[in-house]
Amino acid sequence: MEKNYSVQSLSMRYVIPFRVGEEYSFEEAVDMIECQTASTKSGKEVSLWIRQTEAKAESDIYEYVRNEFRFDDQSSEEGIGDNNVGASWLHKDSSLSEESNGKGLLGADSLLYDNTFGKNGFFNNSWKIIINNLGLLLFKNGIGIIWYELMLPDNISSDELIAFQNNIKELNRTESLNLWRTTMCQPAFGYICERKIIKDNKEIIRYGAPFSLAEWIHEQIADLKPSYFACRKSSYKSKLKMAYSLLSGKDCEIVGNPDIQLEKNMVPDKSLLFSYVSFGENLTSNELLEVAFYLSKGYTDSYKMTSEVENEGYKPFENIQWYAAKEGSAIISAGDTEMMKSGLLKKVEGDYFDLFLRIVFQSYSLLHYAERIQSDLSGEVSKYLVNPIDSEITKLYGEINLFLAKSMATSVSYIHHQNEYYIYLKDRYRIHEDVKSVSSGLAALDSLQREEREAEDDRIQKEQEEKEKKRDNKLQAIMGLFALLGISSALTDCFDFIAKFSGPQSEYSQLSPTAHGAVIFFLLVVGLISVGAIYAGIKAVINAWFDDNDKN
Repeated sequence: MEKNYSVQSLSMRYVIPFRVGEEYSFEEAVDMIECQTASTKSGKEVSLWIRQTEAKAESDIYEYVRNEFRFDDQSSEEGIGDNNVGASWLHKDSSLSEESNGKGLLGADSLLYDNTFGKNGFFNNSWKIIINNLGLLLFKNGIGIIWYELMLPDNISSDELIAFQNNIKELNRTESLNLWRTTMCQPAFGYICERKIIKDNKEIIRYGAPFSLAEWIHEQIADLKPSYFACRKSSYKSKLKMAYSLLSGKDCEIVGNPDIQLEKNMVPDKSLLFSYVSFGENLTSNELLEVAFYLSKGYTDSYKMTSEVENEGYKPFENIQWYAAKEGSAIISAGDTEMMKSGLLKKVEGDYFDLFLRIVFQSYSLLHYAERIQSDLSGEVSKYLVNPIDSEITKLYGEINLFLAKSMATSVSYIHHQNEYYIYLKDRYRIHEDVKSVSSGLAALDSLQREEREAEDDRIQKEQEEKEKKRDNKLQAIMGLFALLGISSALTDCFDFIAKFSGPQSEYSQLSPTAHGAVIFFLLVVGLISVGAIYAGIKAVINAWFDDNDKN
């Protein structure tokens, strides 16, 4: 930047999305977090992770949006409503936690940042920074988010802040030795940075050792067997060797061995950046945008900002600049007022950060579903031709539709510019485009599935109708048997009638020739009808009972 400005207040948070191990359900993952405990100085066992329930701070976000990722209450065994999509916790040592020790996540240890270590001596220009907040969110679709906040010293400049962001965003950078942890406990490898004699000639030794944010973050959630969206094998062992090379040329006492056996975990490689910075001076529109651009992306001015970036930012007010990209988001304000210094800071750390987490959840959930479409669905067309009704397609399509229905709120706040920030983030993270990309292909497959299911339903219905028709035919055949019995009875009566009129002395012999003819005609008609009825009945029985077996 052409000018260097003094920072009057800031908030620097870092967000890392991950997938919970496939072997764990959401309920199992929640239980693992809830079961972790820590001991206080008095020996009391307390929960390591404190449930986040309804926000206690004043908030302008709609309640249903604000509490979607929170527990219903603090004490019940369940606490997660069926309608909630996830749950969130704060580490007990976070400054936002009621259980806070006031010292940060590293306790009595200090974390030193020095961009020139090894060049200008031992931490001649170092900053003491504190990891003062650590939060965790787990979601029912298998996504997790861990975030942390770094507290930086006062009186730093815009250029120093931009350089810090550039160095700190890559958590697993091999050649970086910017972070060192000073501790009273002897590390596996490090050096003695301070010796002090106190009462009774007791010596206190403080050690220094290279610190890896990637390893530290992974340790916090290692039980969940996370897989990070941006990850690589831990470079901590390389850092130790690099530190040994640097320390060997210094006048210091080295302790431990840099060749210690370390498991090469897959650790997070990058964090998403969320920053709020307030300057006491008035900055031009271009200067506000420039600071926001560099802090959002973690770039330095070696990457020159182009003119197209002017159309990518958003200014809700003359002295406030928003900028967002896939790497993160920054809110920059200018003006020496209490509102810029602390009032807006609280809103950013509360409402604006919640909205940012919501967008991260949406973006990486869509990425998660895109990866599942590639990994879970076969690329062989023949599979769907042989078995067109695939339950995996139906299940995945249902999960995505439920996610879209539950998580894609269009209005989130009573305040207009908070809604504008949310919409701006959705646009910059290309949420709508990702939704179309993920759902369009599955929608086509699901449509095919529906057609196949309808065809299958029609076939089943026709088979059912055919079975009912055959059952009716059998019933009619049974009724036909009863009719045959009736016909047999009628024939018997007919034979009795014939016997009555047969013989020389019968009534028939006394009839006239005309009556004779009428009787013969009547008997002939009755006989023909009876024979026809018997034939039709026998044929119906045969068709009803044996035709179905022949087809099978």
